[in-house]
Amino acid sequence: MNLMDAQQITFPASKKGFSVLSNHVATSYKVEKIGEQNVLTVTDPTNFRKQKFLVIELL
Repeated sequence: MNLMDAQQITFPASKKGFSVLSNHVATSYKVEKIGEQNVLTVTDPTNFRKQKFLVIELL
């Protein structure tokens, strides 16, 4: 997925949660659980896109 174009990223919700491992500014995105999915929404594209990769660990 190209983070330059995406405003939202959906990934599975797990019982133990998740962790954002990449060094993104925490105020540049928000994560909400919607049904069985987590939805990461970019709230500050300039700061969010300073990192080249997004790494999410499902616990």
